Amino acid sequence: MVNQRFLDVHAPNQNLVGRVIEMVQNGPGATYTIAGVLGTLAEDGPAVTPVPFVYVCSSPGWWPDPEYVVRTADARALGRDLRQIVNGIDSKRAIFGLRPLAEVVDGAFDQPRLDAAILSSFASAALALAGIGLYSLFMLVVADRTREIAVRLAIGASPAEMVRLVAAAAARLLASVLGVALTAAADRVLRGVLFGVASFDAGALAASAAVIATVAIAAVAMPAIRAARVAPTDALRGD
Repeated sequence: MVNQRFLDVHAPNQNLVGRVIEMVQNGPGATYTIAGVLGTLAEDGPAVTPVPFVYVCSSPGWWPDPEYVVRTADARALGRDLRQIVNGIDSKRAIFGLRPLAEVVDGAFDQPRLDAAILSSFASAALALAGIGLYSLFMLVVADRTREIAVRLAIGASPAEMVRLVAAAAARLLASVLGVALTAAADRVLRGVLFGVASFDAGALAASAAVIATVAIAAVAMPAIRAARVAPTDALRGD
């Protein structure tokens, strides 16, 4: 049996069932007849790009020892009886490990989960610092433009217009393609730490943009409200 990746690499758009292949390592090897094509599985881990695989029936005593997947209604009962069953078939065979499939699958995702948790913690800290910095920046901007805001309000501008003024300044600052450009530049690095999500996944990028926009709105809201509440008489009297 060969996997779909084997078919895609060595014989795309061809029917390999019934074809004979030779497994050559250090000289003439054994020949095998392809009996079917299996789906491509993540044989070497979820973060590794699938490669062509050939599945063969190994003869007794073949190294390395094969791994078997057994379906059972009672895993505990099977665990108790399996050694006795194997010993009855071949007394020279040994069982080196027995684990539920769910445990094996969970173990394969331990490192991706750890990577995701570490990246999430750093990303959350960076987002919080960016929000604090944005808030501080626009509080300073509003403080520096207090006289201008007071004059605008004195000649008839509405508080809502002052809110839009600050929001527009924030939008001009945040409306940048720099983040997308950096994502493109870090494509190779992102491929090594992402699983199940492409580096240019539209849904993930949209969700990230929504989170950043929410943080930006929250950071700019207080300076915008402060600009709307400027008292023209007090601000001009101070000058």
